[in-house]
Amino acid sequence: MPNKILVVDDEKSFVKANKTSILTNRDNYIIKTAFNGKEALDILEKEEVDLIILDVKMPVMDGIQFLVELHNRNIWLPIIILTSFSNIAEKEKEEIIRDFGVVEIIEKPVNFEKLEKRIEEVLNHFKEYKYSIPGIDLKTILQVLEIEKKTGILTVNLGKKDGRIFFRKGNVVDVEVKGLSAEEAFNECLKDDYREKKRSIEYINHKKIKKINKSLTGMLLDTSRLEDEKKKTIKGGKNGFRSSY
Repeated sequence: MPNKILVVDDEKSFVKANKTSILTNRDNYIIKTAFNGKEALDILEKEEVDLIILDVKMPVMDGIQFLVELHNRNIWLPIIILTSFSNIAEKEKEEIIRDFGVVEIIEKPVNFEKLEKRIEEVLNHFKEYKYSIPGIDLKTILQVLEIEKKTGILTVNLGKKDGRIFFRKGNVVDVEVKGLSAEEAFNECLKDDYREKKRSIEYINHKKIKKINKSLTGMLLDTSRLEDEKKKTIKGGKNGFRSSY
C-alpha cells in the first residue's frame, strides 16, 4: 500500500516543486497538499496519512498552532518541518522536537535529495516500529516497555472505542478512555474482556503531562485486586441466587 504524505506550506510554487520531486520515479507515495494548518486539519479529519511535511510560517493557522492542535486532538504522526532556522530559536526547536513528534527540521531552501532520503528513512522507521501486537498479554507488554525505557503510545481497542496508554522512558504517565479518569482508564484497558482485541504501539514523543504517580507494579497490583474483587462479587451473587419458582 502506498505511503500517504501531507505537505503543508503556503508557498504554492514550493508545494508543487516538492510534490514533483518526491514523486519522481516513485509509485509508492501519495501526496496530499494543504496551504495552511486549518486546511491540513480538514484533510486529517477525512483520511489517514503516514507523514507530514510542515512549514512554520503560514497564514490562518501557522505550523506551531497546527502542532498544538494535533496534540489537542490526540493525533500522533511523524513530522518533518521545513523552514528557515532563523524563524525558530534554538531552545524552541528542541521543545518542538521533544514535545510534538517532530523527527527532523530541515532548512530552506530545501535540498530535495536530502529531503527524499529523510522521508524514506522516517517512513521505514515507523513501518518497523508502529505495529500490531495481538496475542500478547498487555501486562507483559507494559513490563517490557518499562524495562527497555521506551517512550510512545500504546493503543488498545475497547470495542467501539480506543484506549491510549502514554508512556515515557518506560513509565506510564497518562491513560485516556473517554469519560474515565486516568486510573479508571488503565483498569479498563487491562480487562480480560479485551485480551483478544487489536492493540498497536507507536514509538513517538508526546507532550502528555504526568497524571499517574504510581509505579507500573503498583498499578498492575491494583488492577489485579479489582478484578479479584469483581470475580468474588459475581461468584457470591451466583451462589446466593434463589429461584422464586
